[in-house]
Amino acid sequence: MVAISLSESSLGNLHSVNRLAVSLFNYYSSKEMLSLRVNDIMPQVYSIVHDGILNSFLKNRYKSINQDERLVYGRSKNGFIFPIQLQLRKLSWNTNDELIFIASVNSIKTKTAPILCIVDLEGDLKNVSSTFSWLFLGCKINNRRIENIQVILPSFFKII
Repeated sequence: MVAISLSESSLGNLHSVNRLAVSLFNYYSSKEMLSLRVNDIMPQVYSIVHDGILNSFLKNRYKSINQDERLVYGRSKNGFIFPIQLQLRKLSWNTNDELIFIASVNSIKTKTAPILCIVDLEGDLKNVSSTFSWLFLGCKINNRRIENIQVILPSFFKII
């Protein structure tokens, strides 16, 4: 469970987290996570637009909230991405009269660790899973860090 503030002064701040969320995002304690914003625990490609989504939600007076469980991606403390199931449970008011989202987050159980990467239109790597990093980025090519998917998968844009 993750609770996210919807108040204008603290929009997107993590309000509370349970032990499962702390473990899932690879933090040591809830206190450590409470200094973060929700944008800090999601891949950059999503985080750069997320404040706009929250602002739009507030502007439209909470008219649309998708409560269906859905697959999204989280970003752990060490920067790796991983798939999670997310369900926005409800809106609630806390003791400080602050509006918050209550979101349920769960890991996705798989037999093997997912190999994930997020690339931009030029093929630059934006976020990767730990398995992707271990398989592809653990070894440097020509003594430099791999920053573009086409270095390791030259036909990447032909495949998609």
